[in-house]
Amino acid sequence: MKLSKYNAYRTLKNKDILIYNTLSGGLFILPKEHAQLINNLEKEKNKKREIEYIAKLTAEKYIIDDEIDELEIIKYQYLLSQYDKDNLNLTICPTMACNMKCIYCYQDKKPKIMNDDIRRKILTYVKSNIKRIKELNISWFGGEPLLAFDTISYLSKSFIKLCEKYNVKYNAYIISNGYLLNNETIDNFKKLKINGIQITLDGPKEIHDKKRILNNGNGTYDKILENIILLRDKKFNVNIRINIDKNNYKYIYELADELNSKKIKGLSISLGHLQASTEACKSISSSCFTVGEYLLNQHDILKNINKKYPKLFKKSILISEKQSIYCGAVKINSYAIDAEGYMYKCWNDIGNKNKSIYRIDNTEDNIMNLVNYLNFNPFKYQDCNNCVALPICVGGCPYNNLRNEKIKCTRYNDLIEKYLDSVQDNYKI
Repeated sequence: MKLSKYNAYRTLKNKDILIYNTLSGGLFILPKEHAQLINNLEKEKNKKREIEYIAKLTAEKYIIDDEIDELEIIKYQYLLSQYDKDNLNLTICPTMACNMKCIYCYQDKKPKIMNDDIRRKILTYVKSNIKRIKELNISWFGGEPLLAFDTISYLSKSFIKLCEKYNVKYNAYIISNGYLLNNETIDNFKKLKINGIQITLDGPKEIHDKKRILNNGNGTYDKILENIILLRDKKFNVNIRINIDKNNYKYIYELADELNSKKIKGLSISLGHLQASTEACKSISSSCFTVGEYLLNQHDILKNINKKYPKLFKKSILISEKQSIYCGAVKINSYAIDAEGYMYKCWNDIGNKNKSIYRIDNTEDNIMNLVNYLNFNPFKYQDCNNCVALPICVGGCPYNNLRNEKIKCTRYNDLIEKYLDSVQDNYKI
């Protein structure tokens, strides 16, 4: 037997050993009187004396059999997820137009709205795949997708009918700036089986309204907050996304104070990492955190909000959970489709036709853009293979890494140290 290579250790103040396993997600407190078995696991006398704790650590995968190769298991799970054909995942942008001009937006705004011909071709594409899948997952994106709600309605109703006919599970989600919501739209969401929404608030009013403004220059905070309250009253699943950078991260607590004062509870929260990923948003590069800075600030913000308002957000995790693959961009059955019918592997590429992989009508084919994403292999990097964070990082963002000669480390190993700090702070000695 041997120790898992994905164990992270922390000696607590009372000399107990905290063990966190990134592959299983497990936490274990090993009493100090048994701490020596970490270093003396292979000694026969140790096995006899510590047999109870060895059994516990083995049952929870902190100790594994000698013949087990955990890296090969991770590779297997990665390929299993990458080539899963049971699920068809489509991110659909019915328009790239937007009613807002956020200062950091990476997209090339176009007023075009998806026409009837492209709608029909998307429907034809889904029909051609529906008999071989078990689940259809749709994400509505943009631009601002609510500017083309008729397209969302038409395609949603068609997808639902197809899924009912062929006994396929249907899931739908929408990413919106939240400004155009109203009672009727929210009621229609439920009819169209759109089960959740992501809306961005980038801080309290004075901060948000500098970053996320209407095309006429007016602020959006008050209207968006009003609509979030409307969603809460209708018991709709809402995720608040907060994009953090060097200019606004200190103000996130003020936003939490306001949400709490208005009793807007039971939402989920996610912190977004602003990056100057395209030419359109290059002007914000000086205010962006590095990946490591972002992760550490993300951790501190979530920890402090959880501590002050433990019931404010229903989901606010301090560290990512184990995952088999980083994102859908490297999955064979996952695509994004823009308003003109161009298909992409990554959201960041949407609207850049040079990065498309197909046209929905098969008139254009950029096969190498597809091949590059599907051939992205985090396991060719020895630094990744030797890293305790691999099970929760899996090589990091393919989009970022494909643009660099060397892999762009996510610095999750730094975040693990922060996570262990938090556990230690909460551990009652």
